[in-house]
Amino acid sequence: MSSKAVEWKDLLSINFLSQMTGNGDEADALGKILNGGFDYKKTAYLFSKIGNSPQNSYIALSFKLTDAKEFEKTIVGKDNKIDVKKQNKRKYAILRDGLLIIWEKENAYAIFSLEADEKQLNDIATNIYNTKQNNSLETTNENFKAALQKEADVTTWIDYRAIPKMLLEQLKKLPIDIPTQNIAPILEIAEQAIFHTNFEKGEVKTTIQTICNENALRSYQKLLKGAINTDIVKNIPLENPTLLIGVAAGTQGLDGMLGNSDMIKAAKILLGFLGTSIPDIFGLFTGDAITAIGNVKISSELDEQEVVLCLGVNNPEKVLDLIKKFDGLLKIKKKDAYFVLELEDIGTFFLLMKDKKLFITPSEKLKDNLLADKIKLNKDIVALFNNKVAVVNLDYQTLLANLPAIEGVSNETRDKITQTLDKFQFMASPLAGKVWESENVLKMKDKNRNALAVLFEALKEIPKRVE
Repeated sequence: MSSKAVEWKDLLSINFLSQMTGNGDEADALGKILNGGFDYKKTAYLFSKIGNSPQNSYIALSFKLTDAKEFEKTIVGKDNKIDVKKQNKRKYAILRDGLLIIWEKENAYAIFSLEADEKQLNDIATNIYNTKQNNSLETTNENFKAALQKEADVTTWIDYRAIPKMLLEQLKKLPIDIPTQNIAPILEIAEQAIFHTNFEKGEVKTTIQTICNENALRSYQKLLKGAINTDIVKNIPLENPTLLIGVAAGTQGLDGMLGNSDMIKAAKILLGFLGTSIPDIFGLFTGDAITAIGNVKISSELDEQEVVLCLGVNNPEKVLDLIKKFDGLLKIKKKDAYFVLELEDIGTFFLLMKDKKLFITPSEKLKDNLLADKIKLNKDIVALFNNKVAVVNLDYQTLLANLPAIEGVSNETRDKITQTLDKFQFMASPLAGKVWESENVLKMKDKNRNALAVLFEALKEIPKRVE
């Protein structure tokens, strides 16, 4: 990867790190590690562990040194403020609270633990150094071993199994009623993930393999679906939307995930009066859903927003009958080939049924486009959906051109982002066995040079953040 950019030291200067972190002490600590003998030609490993307490949880960087003596001089600094101590054959220093740097010959580690003291940091370092080859992650985890065997500029491996418990504990603290008992099994589906990132001409491409828990998957087989129906995608009434999101999911069993809150109970009673139910409503739809946003406008007028939602429909006649049933409860009227829904204090929405597709939009322009059938989605964007269950396409150019000033971001920084970034794309394939494959692509405006060099130059030119 080093060959794809210019000198890393030029980027990772103290001035640049200070600019990025907004903290001179943090920048100084990082600068000592990255500019004092860090061997950029050798592979470095960033890893972390979530322990049973904050003191046992840490982030660590393993890297090689070009010159251990020169590295020690950099750590101590010209003012000799940092003390270098010995631990057996190794040397170490505390660069700041919670950050220990330790090295022996050409092998070095930087270990950060938010609440650990010096002894606890040293204990973590000792455990890392004393890990035997037959207990290493490469030996004990086949997925990690496979991840290292594939060529990539950056390889990332994540073990998700400790995350659900932590996340659920945080959700329970929220002031709203969240059906955590229904969410918990979903969070347990993903066990591990492997990311391979490559910097190529004009783009940064990351392929992702998510390894799933087969037992957890069985409970949600009904939610799994094949690819998004591209016929739905083709009929989006915007040629080049700013943001396009598409998903495909099975609709059977979705009602079981809603929980039984007071709001859901009230909805069930209401639907009962209308002669239907939540499972019946879900059954009317295919599970294909596309949301598209045209020019982003920060305006109080809803009808100025180019937004459209498209849902795949199994039975158009029954959906239209259901819409008519709501006429007594909502201000909804039929006009020619569409319905008009008036929501007090929100605005007007147009509902159109075309073949087996239900379109919902507040925009009269998009409604007219649908009726005239004259505007269709760009073919290159449609192609992203081939054999995919989830797609995101974001156009940075139109997004940033229409957004107002962002607090904390200077106009110079905003302009540099606009000049550098073109689009972000995410595509996910249907589940294959217990592996879910997806891909992220970050496209640059400059299509001729390597993306790492382009990003490198952009980062160097970003001016100081606005306080």
